[in-house]
Amino acid sequence: EIMAAEGNSIAPMEGVFVIANTDGEAMTFTTIEPQNNNGKGLALNISNGRSGVIDRAIVRFGEGSQQRNLPKFQINRNSTKVYIPQDNNDYAVVRSEGMGEIPVNFKANENGTYMLSLSSEEVEFSYLHLIDNLTGNDVDLLTTPSYTFEARTTDYESRFKLVFSANNEDDPSTGSGTFAFYSNGSWIISNEGNATLQVIDINGRILTSETVNGGVSKAVNAAPGVYVIRLINGNDVKTQKIVVR
Repeated sequence: EIMAAEGNSIAPMEGVFVIANTDGEAMTFTTIEPQNNNGKGLALNISNGRSGVIDRAIVRFGEGSQQRNLPKFQINRNSTKVYIPQDNNDYAVVRSEGMGEIPVNFKANENGTYMLSLSSEEVEFSYLHLIDNLTGNDVDLLTTPSYTFEARTTDYESRFKLVFSANNEDDPSTGSGTFAFYSNGSWIISNEGNATLQVIDINGRILTSETVNGGVSKAVNAAPGVYVIRLINGNDVKTQKIVVR
């Protein structure tokens, strides 16, 4: 796969690098504009105020997100870069189920002021926050789409964390409306009658499953992250995503 600097096509005077995983791989160039088969996406762009966007990392959602992660590749290893670390590898493109937390690392090649901005393609979010691990700043990117920060070459690269929940029209819910909250260490559930209450993590694992009768205020020790609350009452199934900070 070729990642162009902008869009899906290679612009005039723009170069690309191709890495072959095995011998004998074929590559085809064409003037036909490619169809968008990358699915929905979110791009994290780094600017330095002088050269526009100098690097970016991409998170892919939904259709097409089954493509493998693409490693970060740079000729000059001392250059400024933003990347997503996973399993001891640095990636320029990763895939996501659309909710959870993703570490975002940053390396500056000179001391100065930088700006991290986001651009999304066919995806909407109910929650999108950037956490600056160095300063402790928590930026709501739904209201402030960019973040300006100071960086030094000696800073730890594990600079940021992205916490998000993408809206998904295909959520398996026949119910509607907000019914679950997290406040002061407790799940607060609005419910009528007997129902099964399940708490599910971002990997789809059912952490708890219990029968409740009526509304519930239940103290829990929930680690920070994104959870899905599922309430099953006969044929009525409601699901809701909740971010615990």
